[in-house]
Amino acid sequence: MFLDNFKIGFKIWIPVISLAVFTLALVTYDLVSLRSILYGERTHKTQTVVEVTNSVLKYFHQLETSGELSKDEAQKWARNVVRAIHYDGNNYAFVFDLDGNRIVSAKQSSEGKSAWNSQDKTGKYHVREMIEVAKAGGGVSSYMWNRKGEEELLQKATWSEVFQPWGWVTATGVYVDDVSAAFWSKASALIGVLIVGGLIAAAIAVAAIRNISVPLKGLTLGMKQLADGKTDFPIVGTDRRDEIGDMAEAMETFVANENMRRDLEEQQTSRQEHDLQRSRAIQNLSSDFDVQVSGLLETIGGSVESLQHASTNLNSGAQQTTSQSEAVVSAAAIASANTETVAAAAEELAVSVSEISRQVSSSSEIASEAASQAAQTNQRIQGLSEAAAKIGEVVTLIQAIAEQTNLLALNATIEAARAGEAGKGFAVVAAEVKELATQTSKATEEISTQISSIQGETHHAVEAIGAITSTIGKINEITTSISAAVEQQGAATNDIASNIQQAAAGTQQVSDNIGGVSQAATVTNQAADVVFTAANSLEKEARQLRENVGAFLKGVKANATNDAA
Repeated sequence: MFLDNFKIGFKIWIPVISLAVFTLALVTYDLVSLRSILYGERTHKTQTVVEVTNSVLKYFHQLETSGELSKDEAQKWARNVVRAIHYDGNNYAFVFDLDGNRIVSAKQSSEGKSAWNSQDKTGKYHVREMIEVAKAGGGVSSYMWNRKGEEELLQKATWSEVFQPWGWVTATGVYVDDVSAAFWSKASALIGVLIVGGLIAAAIAVAAIRNISVPLKGLTLGMKQLADGKTDFPIVGTDRRDEIGDMAEAMETFVANENMRRDLEEQQTSRQEHDLQRSRAIQNLSSDFDVQVSGLLETIGGSVESLQHASTNLNSGAQQTTSQSEAVVSAAAIASANTETVAAAAEELAVSVSEISRQVSSSSEIASEAASQAAQTNQRIQGLSEAAAKIGEVVTLIQAIAEQTNLLALNATIEAARAGEAGKGFAVVAAEVKELATQTSKATEEISTQISSIQGETHHAVEAIGAITSTIGKINEITTSISAAVEQQGAATNDIASNIQQAAAGTQQVSDNIGGVSQAATVTNQAADVVFTAANSLEKEARQLRENVGAFLKGVKANATNDAA
């Protein structure tokens, strides 16, 4: 509607102004009606006087028609009676003929004279107008005239009618200035009442507008401030019991809801900040744990590779030792056969000197080769011993890593317990990590046991190879003695036989020692296989540990992200 674009104050003024206009129109209509009524009362009196005058004329006309009086006598008596008609003090009746001649006048001296050209003080031909109105059926005409002895022009209303039998125009007039005075007296009273009522209505309207618009402006300003996010403004009208009071109560509800919303928002922001800080702490902890575990797993991986490489080298050395021990056994067998040949040749020393010399040279070369092989075997066994020692160090490192992993799993379990329901998944992964660390520790203990066994066997192998080396040295000395004995063949035959027996015994000892070396090499080979298998198992366990730790950290970060969200 078009009123939607106007303010409430203007809308309140609309019925007030409409009522004022309607009241003014009603008062105006009443004043016009009052004037008409007052004027009609006066003109009605003149009409009555004229009707009375015509009744008089009619009476004498009847006397004329009845023959009791002649026309002149009847008109004479009629004029006398009309002259006597006075009312309201100085008011009287008068008569004109249709030509404007005075038949009856207030001044007898003017009777018989023409008044056709008579004018009022404003120049109006009032006699002509009265005659015309009378000819038209009778009615009111007016003109301006002054009272006797006064100069002020006043309105005078006249009623005139035609008495047809004689052709006379009967009329009478009255001043209507008192009608105006009475009208303005009434009008002033009504206008005063209208003004007072209008002022009272305006005052009530102003009070109503102020009573409505002022609180509404305050509520509107409060709504704007509330829309701007402010809630510390006063709310007017809360003590009222009308619609303004309802709006004020609604405004209080809005403000309370806004404050509650802010409190909830602050609590939500604080909780999100707390969750974000906790998520960051968990992420930092998981990142540190990831770095530590990754470093430990890399160390384990490197140690496993070193362990695998060492076990491979140990296996290769053991195999080579076995091969060389077989060569030494073969050489010992040859040496034994040669000593037997030397023993046989001793009986035929005279004829077999050259053959003995050749056999002695061959024995010397074999002995040298056996000494060289023994030295190499000793070096390899020493390397095997050092590798076993290094494996022990690696196992110690793995065990330390397992203990550190177990400690980290314990810390993770504690943090999961602190996190409550959100840390259950974290606790499960931490328990798995702890179990894996326990399995790793057990595996390293088993590896440590195997390494200790390998170290013991290696020590025995070193001692056996030392004995072999010593025996081969003795063989070398014996072959030297044989060479010297060949030069002193005759004198040293007995020494040769003795040395041949010693050589046979030494050869047997070499064979026995070489068997021990071969057995030790076999044990070393088996230990190397065990170490290699343990290293592969440790590598698998480390890989599984890395996957579990990755899944654990992924779950922790996911939970931390969900908490932060």
